[in-house]
Amino acid sequence: MKRAESRLVDAKTVDLLLTERNGQLEKTPLTTTTLRMYVLDDGGAVLVFPDKTGRHFTSYHDLLEEERALEQATAAAGDAPTDLFPSGNFIGRIPQLVAALPGLIDLEASTLDATESSIDAIDAAIDAAGSEPFLTADVFQSLVAYVGEVIRPAIGGRWELRSPDDGRTWEPDVIDARGERCNLLRVYKEMLEHGEEGNLRAFVHHTIRTHRQ
Repeated sequence: MKRAESRLVDAKTVDLLLTERNGQLEKTPLTTTTLRMYVLDDGGAVLVFPDKTGRHFTSYHDLLEEERALEQATAAAGDAPTDLFPSGNFIGRIPQLVAALPGLIDLEASTLDATESSIDAIDAAIDAAGSEPFLTADVFQSLVAYVGEVIRPAIGGRWELRSPDDGRTWEPDVIDARGERCNLLRVYKEMLEHGEEGNLRAFVHHTIRTHRQ
């Protein structure tokens, strides 16, 4: 699949692009409560992140083509990779899974300090390597464990395993104080859809804000 040409830009460059190229807010699958997509009058586009930085796409048309291809891949793969969690032992292994993540994605252990801001380092790693290496079973389980451990204490939540059908597959999730799921496996869908956009910080920020006690 051809990737839409793009680059990360700082907040000042985002403002310049939107002003000088008449950026118009557009509703697309990439637009969420924390992300904004602006189409530029030169045919490009800017995806703006919560911290006002963004990603500048050279061609909005190419981006739409990429979105369509990713939607087809998402439909083929399903909404959540429950086959990556074949047994009920995930919760007991969370400390080990979290500890393994830095080595699996080539980051210093001190960088992943269980804070919301530490997700930026994972986003940068995705931006550098693409999403594919993060969707393998070992890396993805460690990633879900780490993201959950960033969210769980921030919302006063707890881990639970849910079996969606016959007890042969399991969905680990963080449950908030109201008993509502955080839908952690949306991490998979976000990465599959957005690829190198590195959307995990936005996902974590929105989840904490929504589920905080």
